[in-house]
Amino acid sequence: MKLFRKLIKPIAIYLLPTIAIITFFEVGLRKVLNTYNKRKIVFEKNIADYQILVLGSSHAFRGINPALFRHKGFNLANASQTLYYDLEIVKKYIDRMPALKMVLINVDFLSFEFDLDKSQEYWRCFFYEKHLNIPLESNNHRFDIKRFSLADMYGRKRSLGFFLKGFNVDLAKSVADDGFMAKDITHNDRNLISTFSGKKRADYHRQFCLGITDPSENIAYLEELIKLLKDHDVTPVIMTIPTFITYYQNFSEGERAFITNTAKAIGKKYSVNYFDYLKDPRFIISDFYDNDHLCHHGANKFSRIINQEILIPLFRKE
Repeated sequence: MKLFRKLIKPIAIYLLPTIAIITFFEVGLRKVLNTYNKRKIVFEKNIADYQILVLGSSHAFRGINPALFRHKGFNLANASQTLYYDLEIVKKYIDRMPALKMVLINVDFLSFEFDLDKSQEYWRCFFYEKHLNIPLESNNHRFDIKRFSLADMYGRKRSLGFFLKGFNVDLAKSVADDGFMAKDITHNDRNLISTFSGKKRADYHRQFCLGITDPSENIAYLEELIKLLKDHDVTPVIMTIPTFITYYQNFSEGERAFITNTAKAIGKKYSVNYFDYLKDPRFIISDFYDNDHLCHHGANKFSRIINQEILIPLFRKE
């Protein structure tokens, strides 16, 4: 007992400053802006005004610019965002969006067989939980240190760099006020488009992303999302965004058909329009940033097409 009492003071002398430093860093790191918390702040300021919502993965995040829509919209797509998170985002916000009329839902090669929670990028799930209060899809990583520590999430070296800047850091500088990743960059800046790199990208997706989960799970999320929107008199629209031939040619006809046939079947089941722009010949190499993402110019071009071919006709039917 005496030994224990003697140890309390030195232990406390060590632990208290350590806890104080850790707390200081964790509180400070919450001030760092990223594509999750920054867009949440901007989105919620005008949440009652948005008529169109964009959901999906990085293809939609980089590929759809709501500023070019006739009606006010916001892009809430994000890197590796799955149908589970599309659904949970709508669940979270739909009752606060009285003006919402239409939701654009991107589906692509990863939509039905990819599970963020089971992937190498599982840490992204913690940003949804921390900043948007969206529950984890499973308990696979409930004890992961990154779930509880932003310092571990960002990495200690990077976190120290943020500290030296007073945590006054914006990691989402290129995100516009309507949620679109507006960084003006083209494929020519980094020479990212080629037959070799396109195959490498497709092989990566096939090896680490496809087949991670049973497609029926994501199909169920999409169907639940559609039913939720229809219950609120909101029109769901399913679409596939253009990619360049150097990417999509590496997927078999069967793999491509699975996406389109699944989307068409769901569309038919729920009377929802599906628009397939995957191989749209109007998009040429200068419209792409890399093999499977539109560049800023290409995104603006695609957004004008969406406005003319989807939004204006469907809003006329309202």
